[in-house]
Amino acid sequence: MLCCVGLFAGAILGGAAGIPWLPYITMPLGGGVGLLADVMIFRTIDKKRKSEEQQKETGMNQMCCASIFNLKKKKAAVASET
Repeated sequence: MLCCVGLFAGAILGGAAGIPWLPYITMPLGGGVGLLADVMIFRTIDKKRKSEEQQKETGMNQMCCASIFNLKKKKAAVASET
């Protein structure tokens, strides 16, 4: 995604500089920077998703009072079923 934007930006900046060989340097640099940005963004999204899943599994996203309240509700529901 961003690597293509980097390639186009490199071509535009290299062409605007007026030096004939500069686009051959700025295009790969722009693509490389865009690729690194893509990797960083996707790694951040993946870490955030894994963190949210872990919090849901352990109940860490709830306040202490809320988790105790939910536990009491579950016990009451089990007791009323039997």
